[in-house]
Amino acid sequence: MLFRSLRRFGIGVHHVSHMLVEPNPHNARYLQVKYEALGHIGLGAVMPQATRTLPEGAELMVFDLDGVVQFGRDVPKAAIELIDRARAAGHEVRFLTNDGFNSRESRMLQLRQAGLRVERDEIYTSSYLAARYIRPGTPVLALAGSPGCDELAHLPRAGSDAKVVLVGDWFQHYDQRLLQDAFTALQNGAELIAMHRKRHWQTPDEQRIDVGFWVAGLEYCTKRPATVVGKPSPFAYETLRQDLGYPSTRIVMISDETDPDLNGAKRLGWRTILFGASAPEQGHLSAPDYARLTELLLSRGPQCATA
Repeated sequence: MLFRSLRRFGIGVHHVSHMLVEPNPHNARYLQVKYEALGHIGLGAVMPQATRTLPEGAELMVFDLDGVVQFGRDVPKAAIELIDRARAAGHEVRFLTNDGFNSRESRMLQLRQAGLRVERDEIYTSSYLAARYIRPGTPVLALAGSPGCDELAHLPRAGSDAKVVLVGDWFQHYDQRLLQDAFTALQNGAELIAMHRKRHWQTPDEQRIDVGFWVAGLEYCTKRPATVVGKPSPFAYETLRQDLGYPSTRIVMISDETDPDLNGAKRLGWRTILFGASAPEQGHLSAPDYARLTELLLSRGPQCATA
Protein backbone atom coordinates (compact mmCIF):
# COMPACT_ATOMS: atom_id res chain seq x y z
CA MET A 1 0.00 0.00 0.00
CA LEU A 2 1.26 3.43 -0.90
CA PHE A 3 0.46 5.00 2.48
CA ARG A 4 2.27 2.13 4.23
CA SER A 5 5.40 2.80 2.15
CA LEU A 6 5.23 6.53 2.84
CA ARG A 7 5.00 5.94 6.58
CA ARG A 8 7.91 3.53 6.47
CA PHE A 9 10.09 6.36 5.13
CA GLY A 10 8.94 8.78 7.82
CA ILE A 11 6.31 10.67 5.82
CA GLY A 12 3.16 11.24 7.86
CA VAL A 13 -0.17 10.26 6.29
CA HIS A 14 -3.21 11.71 8.06
CA HIS A 15 -5.97 10.91 5.58
CA VAL A 16 -6.50 8.85 2.43
CA SER A 17 -8.96 10.03 -0.23
CA HIS A 18 -9.97 7.41 -2.78
CA MET A 19 -10.66 7.99 -6.48
CA LEU A 20 -12.94 5.15 -7.50
CA VAL A 21 -13.26 3.72 -11.02
CA GLU A 22 -16.23 1.42 -11.61
CA PRO A 23 -15.31 -2.01 -13.04
CA ASN A 24 -16.45 -2.79 -16.59
CA PRO A 25 -15.67 -5.65 -19.02
CA HIS A 26 -12.59 -3.80 -20.31
CA ASN A 27 -10.89 -2.88 -17.02
CA ALA A 28 -12.20 -5.47 -14.50
CA ARG A 29 -9.12 -7.71 -14.60
CA TYR A 30 -6.73 -4.73 -14.41
CA LEU A 31 -8.54 -3.32 -11.39
CA GLN A 32 -8.67 -6.74 -9.75
CA VAL A 33 -4.86 -7.05 -9.94
CA LYS A 34 -4.41 -3.55 -8.48
CA TYR A 35 -6.85 -4.44 -5.70
CA GLU A 36 -5.54 -7.88 -4.75
CA ALA A 37 -1.84 -7.83 -5.66
CA LEU A 38 -0.86 -4.18 -5.28
CA GLY A 39 -2.98 -3.30 -2.25
CA HIS A 40 -5.03 -0.43 -3.69
CA ILE A 41 -7.50 -0.48 -0.81
CA GLY A 42 -9.66 2.29 -2.24
CA LEU A 43 -10.87 -0.07 -4.96
CA GLY A 44 -12.44 -2.25 -2.30
CA ALA A 45 -15.60 -0.16 -2.32
CA VAL A 46 -16.38 -1.22 -5.90
CA MET A 47 -14.46 -4.44 -6.55
CA PRO A 48 -16.58 -6.73 -4.34
CA GLN A 49 -19.56 -6.00 -6.57
CA ALA A 50 -17.66 -7.66 -9.38
CA THR A 51 -16.24 -10.57 -7.35
CA ARG A 52 -18.91 -11.62 -4.84
CA THR A 53 -22.66 -11.94 -5.01
CA LEU A 54 -24.04 -10.65 -1.72
CA PRO A 55 -27.42 -11.72 -0.33
CA GLU A 56 -30.12 -9.24 -1.31
CA GLY A 57 -30.71 -6.75 1.49
CA ALA A 58 -27.89 -8.09 3.65
CA GLU A 59 -25.67 -5.67 5.54
CA LEU A 60 -22.38 -6.06 7.33
CA MET A 61 -22.87 -5.02 10.97
CA VAL A 62 -19.58 -4.26 12.73
CA PHE A 63 -19.76 -4.03 16.51
CA ASP A 64 -17.19 -2.60 18.84
CA LEU A 65 -16.99 -5.01 21.77
CA ASP A 66 -16.30 -3.12 25.00
CA GLY A 67 -19.14 -0.79 25.88
CA VAL A 68 -21.57 -2.15 23.29
CA VAL A 69 -21.53 -5.95 23.48
CA GLN A 70 -19.33 -6.72 26.46
CA PHE A 71 -19.08 -5.00 29.84
CA GLY A 72 -16.17 -6.41 31.81
CA ARG A 73 -16.74 -10.16 31.47
CA ASP A 74 -20.51 -9.83 31.02
CA VAL A 75 -22.55 -9.75 27.82
CA PRO A 76 -26.13 -8.47 28.37
CA LYS A 77 -28.90 -10.82 27.29
CA ALA A 78 -30.33 -8.02 25.13
CA ALA A 79 -27.04 -7.77 23.22
CA ILE A 80 -27.06 -11.53 22.56
CA GLU A 81 -30.66 -11.35 21.34
CA LEU A 82 -29.86 -8.43 19.04
CA ILE A 83 -26.93 -10.20 17.41
CA ASP A 84 -28.93 -13.43 17.03
CA ARG A 85 -31.77 -11.50 15.38
CA ALA A 86 -29.36 -9.76 12.99
CA ARG A 87 -27.95 -13.09 11.88
CA ALA A 88 -31.39 -14.65 11.56
CA ALA A 89 -32.41 -11.75 9.31
CA GLY A 90 -29.55 -12.61 6.93
CA HIS A 91 -27.04 -9.96 7.98
CA GLU A 92 -23.37 -10.66 8.62
CA VAL A 93 -21.88 -9.70 11.99
CA ARG A 94 -18.28 -8.95 12.86
CA PHE A 95 -16.55 -7.51 15.93
CA LEU A 96 -13.76 -4.92 15.54
CA THR A 97 -11.84 -4.07 18.70
CA ASN A 98 -8.58 -2.36 19.60
CA ASP A 99 -7.91 -5.14 22.11
CA GLY A 100 -4.18 -5.88 21.99
CA PHE A 101 -4.18 -7.95 25.17
CA ASN A 102 -6.17 -10.84 23.66
CA SER A 103 -5.91 -13.00 20.61
CA ARG A 104 -9.02 -13.81 18.61
CA GLU A 105 -9.08 -17.19 20.31
CA SER A 106 -8.91 -15.87 23.87
CA ARG A 107 -11.50 -13.16 23.21
CA MET A 108 -13.79 -15.72 21.59
CA LEU A 109 -13.61 -17.91 24.69
CA GLN A 110 -14.51 -14.92 26.89
CA LEU A 111 -17.55 -14.12 24.77
CA ARG A 112 -18.71 -17.72 24.58
CA GLN A 113 -18.42 -18.09 28.33
CA ALA A 114 -20.69 -15.04 28.63
CA GLY A 115 -23.26 -16.69 26.37
CA LEU A 116 -22.59 -15.11 22.96
CA ARG A 117 -22.47 -17.41 19.94
CA VAL A 118 -19.34 -16.30 18.10
CA GLU A 119 -16.55 -17.77 15.98
CA ARG A 120 -12.89 -16.79 16.08
CA ASP A 121 -12.90 -15.51 12.50
CA GLU A 122 -15.70 -13.07 13.35
CA ILE A 123 -13.40 -11.18 15.74
CA TYR A 124 -10.82 -8.64 14.58
CA THR A 125 -8.48 -7.65 17.42
CA SER A 126 -5.66 -5.15 16.96
CA SER A 127 -3.24 -8.01 17.68
CA TYR A 128 -4.68 -9.93 14.72
CA LEU A 129 -4.61 -6.84 12.51
CA ALA A 130 -0.92 -6.40 13.34
CA ALA A 131 -0.29 -9.99 12.27
CA ARG A 132 -2.10 -9.30 9.00
CA TYR A 133 -0.15 -6.08 8.38
CA ILE A 134 3.40 -7.39 8.95
CA ARG A 135 4.86 -9.15 5.95
CA PRO A 136 5.48 -12.91 6.44
CA GLY A 137 9.07 -13.67 7.39
CA THR A 138 9.75 -10.20 8.85
CA PRO A 139 11.77 -10.34 12.12
CA VAL A 140 9.68 -8.68 14.85
CA LEU A 141 10.47 -7.30 18.28
CA ALA A 142 7.10 -7.30 20.04
CA LEU A 143 6.46 -5.13 23.08
CA ALA A 144 3.52 -7.35 23.93
CA GLY A 145 2.69 -10.60 25.68
CA SER A 146 0.37 -13.58 25.36
CA PRO A 147 -2.37 -14.23 24.52
CA GLY A 148 -2.37 -11.24 22.14
CA CYS A 149 1.09 -12.09 20.86
CA ASP A 150 -0.09 -15.60 19.95
CA GLU A 151 -1.34 -14.06 16.69
CA LEU A 152 2.32 -13.45 15.77
CA ALA A 153 3.42 -17.08 16.15
CA HIS A 154 4.20 -17.37 12.43
CA LEU A 155 6.66 -14.44 12.52
CA PRO A 156 10.36 -14.76 13.54
CA ARG A 157 11.27 -12.93 16.74
CA ALA A 158 14.27 -10.64 16.94
CA GLY A 159 16.03 -8.17 19.23
CA SER A 160 17.94 -5.05 18.24
CA ASP A 161 18.23 -6.46 14.69
CA ALA A 162 14.43 -6.49 14.22
CA LYS A 163 12.88 -5.04 11.09
CA VAL A 164 9.62 -4.23 12.89
CA VAL A 165 9.02 -2.98 16.43
CA LEU A 166 5.44 -3.67 17.43
CA VAL A 167 3.89 -1.88 20.41
CA GLY A 168 0.96 -3.70 21.99
CA ASP A 169 0.27 -5.00 25.48
CA TRP A 170 3.39 -3.56 27.09
CA PHE A 171 2.27 -2.83 30.65
CA GLN A 172 3.07 -6.13 32.33
CA HIS A 173 6.19 -6.83 30.32
CA TYR A 174 8.35 -3.81 31.00
CA ASP A 175 12.04 -4.59 30.65
CA GLN A 176 14.73 -1.94 30.18
CA ARG A 177 16.84 -4.20 27.97
CA LEU A 178 13.95 -4.99 25.64
CA LEU A 179 13.01 -1.33 25.39
CA GLN A 180 16.61 -0.43 24.57
CA ASP A 181 16.66 -3.13 21.87
CA ALA A 182 13.52 -1.59 20.40
CA PHE A 183 15.14 1.85 20.42
CA THR A 184 18.27 0.48 18.70
CA ALA A 185 16.23 -1.37 16.07
CA LEU A 186 14.30 1.79 15.26
CA GLN A 187 17.52 3.81 15.01
CA ASN A 188 18.73 1.20 12.53
CA GLY A 189 15.69 1.62 10.31
CA ALA A 190 13.06 -0.76 11.72
CA GLU A 191 9.42 0.17 11.18
CA LEU A 192 7.48 1.24 14.26
CA ILE A 193 3.99 -0.30 14.33
CA ALA A 194 1.36 0.32 17.00
CA MET A 195 -1.65 -1.90 17.57
CA HIS A 196 -3.36 1.38 18.43
CA ARG A 197 -2.42 4.62 20.18
CA LYS A 198 -5.20 5.33 22.63
CA ARG A 199 -4.06 7.43 25.59
CA HIS A 200 -6.32 5.89 28.19
CA TRP A 201 -9.22 3.49 28.60
CA GLN A 202 -12.07 3.12 31.02
CA THR A 203 -12.34 0.01 33.20
CA PRO A 204 -15.37 -0.66 35.41
CA ASP A 205 -13.40 0.85 38.31
CA GLU A 206 -11.10 3.54 36.91
CA GLN A 207 -9.52 5.20 33.91
CA ARG A 208 -6.14 3.65 33.06
CA ILE A 209 -3.20 4.71 30.95
CA ASP A 210 -3.04 2.96 27.57
CA VAL A 211 -0.31 1.97 25.09
CA GLY A 212 -0.34 5.39 23.42
CA PHE A 213 2.11 6.36 26.17
CA TRP A 214 4.73 3.93 24.85
CA VAL A 215 4.02 4.74 21.21
CA ALA A 216 4.45 8.48 21.78
CA GLY A 217 7.64 7.90 23.78
CA LEU A 218 9.29 5.85 21.04
CA GLU A 219 8.21 8.36 18.40
CA TYR A 220 9.70 11.18 20.46
CA CYS A 221 13.00 9.41 21.10
CA THR A 222 13.52 8.20 17.52
CA LYS A 223 11.69 10.93 15.56
CA ARG A 224 10.01 8.09 13.66
CA PRO A 225 6.21 8.11 13.22
CA ALA A 226 4.34 4.93 14.10
CA THR A 227 2.06 3.10 11.71
CA VAL A 228 -1.21 2.33 13.48
CA VAL A 229 -3.02 -0.86 12.44
CA GLY A 230 -6.04 -0.66 14.78
CA LYS A 231 -8.86 1.87 14.79
CA PRO A 232 -8.98 4.56 13.39
CA SER A 233 -6.46 3.41 10.77
CA PRO A 234 -8.01 2.73 7.34
CA PHE A 235 -6.14 -0.58 7.43
CA ALA A 236 -8.36 -1.89 10.24
CA TYR A 237 -11.66 -1.14 8.52
CA GLU A 238 -10.54 -2.03 5.01
CA THR A 239 -9.04 -5.37 6.06
CA LEU A 240 -12.35 -6.41 7.58
CA ARG A 241 -14.41 -5.04 4.71
CA GLN A 242 -12.29 -6.65 2.02
CA ASP A 243 -12.48 -10.03 3.78
CA LEU A 244 -16.29 -9.89 3.59
CA GLY A 245 -16.62 -8.18 0.22
CA TYR A 246 -19.21 -5.56 1.14
CA PRO A 247 -19.27 -2.09 -0.41
CA SER A 248 -19.02 0.70 2.14
CA THR A 249 -22.66 1.68 1.55
CA ARG A 250 -23.79 -1.65 3.05
CA ILE A 251 -21.76 -1.51 6.27
CA VAL A 252 -22.73 -0.04 9.63
CA MET A 253 -20.40 0.40 12.62
CA ILE A 254 -21.79 0.46 16.16
CA SER A 255 -19.59 1.83 18.95
CA ASP A 256 -19.74 3.75 22.21
CA GLU A 257 -16.87 6.00 21.05
CA THR A 258 -16.93 8.59 18.29
CA ASP A 259 -13.14 8.87 18.42
CA PRO A 260 -11.49 6.72 17.21
CA ASP A 261 -14.09 4.13 16.20
CA LEU A 262 -16.84 6.01 14.38
CA ASN A 263 -14.63 8.73 12.93
CA GLY A 264 -12.49 6.12 11.21
CA ALA A 265 -15.55 4.34 9.84
CA LYS A 266 -17.12 7.57 8.58
CA ARG A 267 -13.99 8.48 6.63
CA LEU A 268 -14.45 5.33 4.56
CA GLY A 269 -18.13 5.89 3.96
CA TRP A 270 -19.57 3.48 6.54
CA ARG A 271 -22.78 4.34 8.35
CA THR A 272 -22.36 4.72 12.09
CA ILE A 273 -24.36 4.48 15.30
CA LEU A 274 -23.10 5.88 18.58
CA PHE A 275 -24.33 3.73 21.46
CA GLY A 276 -23.70 3.58 25.18
CA ALA A 277 -23.15 5.55 28.33
CA SER A 278 -20.56 7.78 26.65
CA ALA A 279 -23.00 8.95 23.95
CA PRO A 280 -24.23 12.35 25.19
CA GLU A 281 -25.12 13.92 21.84
CA GLN A 282 -28.78 14.64 21.24
CA GLY A 283 -30.39 12.03 19.03
CA HIS A 284 -27.90 9.31 19.90
CA LEU A 285 -28.65 6.26 21.97
CA SER A 286 -28.09 6.05 25.68
CA ALA A 287 -27.34 2.80 27.48
CA PRO A 288 -28.90 0.35 27.77
CA ASP A 289 -31.38 1.01 24.95
CA TYR A 290 -30.91 -2.18 22.94
CA ALA A 291 -34.53 -1.98 21.78
CA ARG A 292 -33.79 1.28 19.95
CA LEU A 293 -30.52 -0.11 18.60
CA THR A 294 -32.40 -3.14 17.27
CA GLU A 295 -34.87 -0.82 15.54
CA LEU A 296 -32.09 1.18 13.92
CA LEU A 297 -30.26 -1.91 12.68
CA LEU A 298 -33.05 -4.22 11.58
CA SER A 299 -35.63 -1.85 10.11
CA ARG A 300 -35.45 -0.93 6.44
CA GLY A 301 -36.61 2.67 6.85
CA PRO A 302 -34.65 5.94 6.75
CA GLN A 303 -33.74 5.55 10.42
CA CYS A 304 -31.04 3.12 9.27
CA ALA A 305 -29.00 6.12 8.19
CA THR A 306 -26.23 7.44 10.41
CA ALA A 307 -27.59 7.96 13.92
